[in-house]
Amino acid sequence: MLVSRFVLGLAVGGASVTVPAYLAEISPTERRGRMVTQNELMIVTGQFLALFVCNVVDHVKDSIFAHVEFSC
Repeated sequence: MLVSRFVLGLAVGGASVTVPAYLAEISPTERRGRMVTQNELMIVTGQFLALFVCNVVDHVKDSIFAHVEFSC
């Protein structure tokens, strides 16, 4: 489990470096800033939504999920 999380962390870290650089290289000059900014905004929005959903599920009492252990 620990090794898998380490490898996945390296993969996500590598993707977070290479994707904006790739987008900046392939996009037209007039759209370059917008494309890279939208990419970063979508990543941050996804992280925020994941945290929000995790907190909602964690605070739901007397529901189906009350007996399930979540690790957020």
